Amino acid sequence: MKKISKYKILIAVLFTSLALVSCDFLLPAPLGRTNPEDNEAQISRFIGFVSGTDSIVTSWNWQKALSVIADDRVIDKIRIVHGEGDPPVTMDPLDSSTVIEYTDPSEWSFNWIGLNTDRDQFFSLYAHETGGQWLSPRTLELSLGNSVKDNYFTFYSSDGFSPYNNDEFKVFKVQETPFGVLEVSNSSAPGFLAGDIIIISFNINESVYFDQFTLYLNNISPPVTDTELNIYVIKDNLDTGFTWADLVSENTLDYDFFITRPFTVAGGAYQSIDIAEIANRMFLYYSGGIAIKLSDPLDVDVSAWSVDTHYWVEGY
Repeated sequence: MKKISKYKILIAVLFTSLALVSCDFLLPAPLGRTNPEDNEAQISRFIGFVSGTDSIVTSWNWQKALSVIADDRVIDKIRIVHGEGDPPVTMDPLDSSTVIEYTDPSEWSFNWIGLNTDRDQFFSLYAHETGGQWLSPRTLELSLGNSVKDNYFTFYSSDGFSPYNNDEFKVFKVQETPFGVLEVSNSSAPGFLAGDIIIISFNINESVYFDQFTLYLNNISPPVTDTELNIYVIKDNLDTGFTWADLVSENTLDYDFFITRPFTVAGGAYQSIDIAEIANRMFLYYSGGIAIKLSDPLDVDVSAWSVDTHYWVEGY
C-alpha cells in the first residue's frame, strides 16, 4: 500500500509540473517597450474593431527591432489566441480554429468571423523571440452585441455647410526640392508636379474599421499620361509636434506598407481609388494622415475632393 501511495504522489507531482509549465503566467514579460505611443516597439498597438454583425478585426503594429536589441531577442513570430466569454487560458488551446500565427511582419490584421453576439470576445497576442522564448501576451476584450450596425459617411475637403466641422479633411502640397509645404484644401488648381507629395489629414475622431474608404479625385483635365499613385500611411500625428521636413524621411512614412493605385488617361477627369487598407492602418499610428507620392503631374481641383466611407459600430 505504501508503494502505491508513493506512485500516486509521483504521478500527481508529474502532472502538476506539466500543468505549471504550460501556464502562461510562467512566461517572461514582453520587452520593456510597452508604451502604446512608442513607435519603435517591435510589437505595439494591439487593437480591435467591430467589422460586421458577427465579426471583429484585430490589428497590430510589428516593426523592425532596434539595433540595440540582442539578436536572440528579436521577434520572429506572433500568435493570437481567441476566446469567447472568457480570456484564453493557454497559448496552445485544443481548438486550432481559435489560433492564428504569422512569421511575416508585413501581416498586420485578421478578421475573426462567425462570433457569438451574446458573449464578450477576448484576444491574446503572444510574441516569439529568435532565441526560442515566447513572451507573455497582450490581451484585448471587446463587446459584440446585437446592436452592431453599419454606417455611411462622406468627407469633403471643403465643407461649407457644416456649422460644426468645416475641415473634414485637409490637403497639403509638399515639395521636396527645395522643401516647402502649402495647404491647398480649398484650391481649385494647386498644380501638383512630379516628385511632389500630397498629404491628406483626416478629421476622424472615432476609431472604427472601414471596409470602404473611396477617395474621389476631381481633375480639372484628364492626366496627360498613365501613372501610378503610391499611397503611404503617415506614422506621426500631424497635429502634435509634427516636423514636416520629416515627410521625406523613411522614419515618418510607412515604407513597410503602401498601396499602389493606377491613374490613367482613359479614366478621364473624374477618377476614384479605394484606400480602405490605408485608412485602417492609420489607426495603428493614431496619425489620421496619408501621403500620396507622385511620379507625374496632376492638374486637380482639390476643393472638390470627397471620400465615401462604410464602417461598422456597436449601436447604443
